[in-house]
Amino acid sequence: MVPQAPTTDSADPHQLIEQGAARCAQAVATGQVTAQALCEAAIAAIESRDGEINAVVVRDFDRARAQALEADARHRAGERAPCWACR
Repeated sequence: MVPQAPTTDSADPHQLIEQGAARCAQAVATGQVTAQALCEAAIAAIESRDGEINAVVVRDFDRARAQALEADARHRAGERAPCWACR
């Protein structure tokens, strides 16, 4: 199990993921939500919607969670980047 990072979320991550990547990035950058919270919301959306269409055939949720924790740690350390996962 991946350790949970502290959260100070003030925006609903489930609503944010419906607004697109740019809005999600903005919310993380401004501290409205953590990358971890967005990650969990995206995973929940995939798990609840993907059954019939099977659009996400490879689910690497553990790595997604680890990258979200890393992004949150880097953000707390003062590092700013448009998208840490896009390296």
